[in-house]
Amino acid sequence: MDLIQYLQECFLQVTREVFDVLENGRGYLELEERLQEILGNFARSVLKGVLETADAELRRSQAERPGWVIERRDEAKLIITPFGEVTYRRSYFQHKQTGEYAHLVDRLAGIEPHCRIDAAAKAQLLENAVDHSYRKSGQKLDVSGQAVLEVVRQFSGQGAGVKEEAQRRPKRSLRFLYVEADEDHVASQRGRALQIPLVYVHEGKTGPAKRYKLKEAHYFAGPYASVEDLWLDVFDYLDSHYELDRVERVFVAGDGAKWVRAGAKLLPKATFVLDKFHLKKWITGAVGTEWRRQSAIWAGIQRGDRKAIEQVLKEALQEAETVTRRQAVLNCWRYIRSNWDGIEAYQLEGVTGCSAEGHVSHILSARLSSRPAGWSKLGAEQMARLRVMQANGKDVRRAYLREHRENMTDLLALCRRAITEQRQRLDLPWPEQLGNIPALFGPKSQLTRALKALRYQYPA
Repeated sequence: MDLIQYLQECFLQVTREVFDVLENGRGYLELEERLQEILGNFARSVLKGVLETADAELRRSQAERPGWVIERRDEAKLIITPFGEVTYRRSYFQHKQTGEYAHLVDRLAGIEPHCRIDAAAKAQLLENAVDHSYRKSGQKLDVSGQAVLEVVRQFSGQGAGVKEEAQRRPKRSLRFLYVEADEDHVASQRGRALQIPLVYVHEGKTGPAKRYKLKEAHYFAGPYASVEDLWLDVFDYLDSHYELDRVERVFVAGDGAKWVRAGAKLLPKATFVLDKFHLKKWITGAVGTEWRRQSAIWAGIQRGDRKAIEQVLKEALQEAETVTRRQAVLNCWRYIRSNWDGIEAYQLEGVTGCSAEGHVSHILSARLSSRPAGWSKLGAEQMARLRVMQANGKDVRRAYLREHRENMTDLLALCRRAITEQRQRLDLPWPEQLGNIPALFGPKSQLTRALKALRYQYPA
């Protein structure tokens, strides 16, 4: 294929169609709508030309395919790209020594056998799936929700580049670090709810009290073989980003669940802090909206006076009128007693409030549990990974392409030889180049008149 001439024809076709809209269109909005269609067609034509040119070079030059012989030619392939469906023709080769068969141009382009969607389109589907349902994510490219699901499941996340970023940044030295943790409860396809943990690290708060932001927040969630693996990942992040020898204390805040406390045991210099949001829920469940008892309990918490809190709850237990309320009071007391170390930590210097519940809602629940959908364990964990990547400021689409680009050979290298040979035509004067354009000999139009004017008026 003469790639340069082919591309010239593609450009001329775009120009022809744009001229047609300008001459016969009904307004600017129609121009915008048609441009989107025209440029999409142009992009698909360019991809087809590049793939077929690379295949022609493989057929022509044995040096580009050592050991491979042509088995069949002109086999059609349809692939979905970010611009839509592209149909091209390529050759089928066999290796003389190994007997292996392959469409070499597909292999060089990173298109796997029997694959319908190329890597760039998969990256776009993955990016769409972070915020939208699988079905909706595939609508623009006319891809099924199941196909989007497979893309999500196959993503390993190795292209996120977190370790490389840590190597480029010097370690920071701080007195206090903050680790907060909570989980989202996600509907399972098998009936029992899934618990998807979320952990994040930050350096404290900045801004006004009601509109504060976390400084240098970094989030963790996704497929982990165990809770220990999750916390080891958090430790690796802390160790690679901070001078832990100079950190005085790492505050680990959460609701007191075993997996949260496991982090407080594993991380160095860690102190567990009980999340006041969950503590408030237990207290409200025990004494309701009785402001006097609520105030007395919170006063005892502020002073670190466990006996005063116990006395208030005993009174509430004696006055409880139902079994449910009695059980709520007992549960509240057990919760306070088992997490008393986390309450005592409120008195320490550097302690701040915990916002884990809000972060779980914003990062996980908004995609995983706020809609009436059941998830598999792998699907929920993979989506959690994508959501925290986005929250960490990572480009999901670029991470996917980076992950797949490592195993790809530069297909465009095959086109360079063809372009070098064909580019000599570009050194010809414009009239000679234009004289070979079929559009000059078609029906008269604004385009043909403009091209003929260039042909005859261009200085020799």
